[in-house]
Amino acid sequence: FGGFAHLCDHVPYSTHQRVFHPDDLDRVTTLYKEHIRLRTPIYRMEEVDTKQNRLRAFHWLDTRSPDMTWSAYCTCLITQRAEAARHTQTINAIYQHHIPDSAQLPPAYHDWRFQIRVASPQALLEKIFAAGFFASDHYFPAAILFGETPCPVAMNLHAKIVNLFNDFHVSESEALQIVQIISNHIKSTRLDISRDSP
Repeated sequence: FGGFAHLCDHVPYSTHQRVFHPDDLDRVTTLYKEHIRLRTPIYRMEEVDTKQNRLRAFHWLDTRSPDMTWSAYCTCLITQRAEAARHTQTINAIYQHHIPDSAQLPPAYHDWRFQIRVASPQALLEKIFAAGFFASDHYFPAAILFGETPCPVAMNLHAKIVNLFNDFHVSESEALQIVQIISNHIKSTRLDISRDSP
C-alpha cells in the first residue's frame, strides 16, 4: 500500500493534507477507465481550464498519514523486497528462456512487468484470459488521455506491447503455461503473415 519518493535536498517540499473522499476516488477511477476503454481523452487542450478544474473539484487523492510509522513501513518493505526480487528473477528467467528474443523488450524493461512486443496483442490477451491467466496491454498514453496531445511513439508501443506479470500473482507453473500460449500465438501470427505475403 502507499508509496514514497526520494527527493534531492535542494527540492522544496512540505507536507500537505487534502480532504479525501473514497467515493470521489471511485468516480475518478471509473472516469479514466471508461476513457481508456473508449480510447478518448478526458479533456482536450482547448478544454483544459474547464474540465481540469472539474477534476480538481473531486477530493480523490488520499494524502493522509499512513497508519504505521515510517520506520515500521521501511522495515516491512525491506523485509519483503528480497523475497519479491527473487520471485521476479525466477519468473523472468522462465519468460526469457521460452519467449523468442525477437518478441522481448530489453532486460531493463522487465522489473515491474515482463514486456513483450507481438502482432495482434489483443488476440494474445484473449487467449491468456481464456486459459484462466492474466496479463495486460500497455498503458494508454497519458498525453492522449489528458489533452489529446499527439504521441506517435507511445501510441505505437501501446498498440503492440503485452505486459506479463512477474510478481506473486503468477507462479512458476503458471508462467510455463503462459509462455506456451505466447509461443503458439507467435507461431500462428507468423503463419498468418506468410499466408498474406505474395
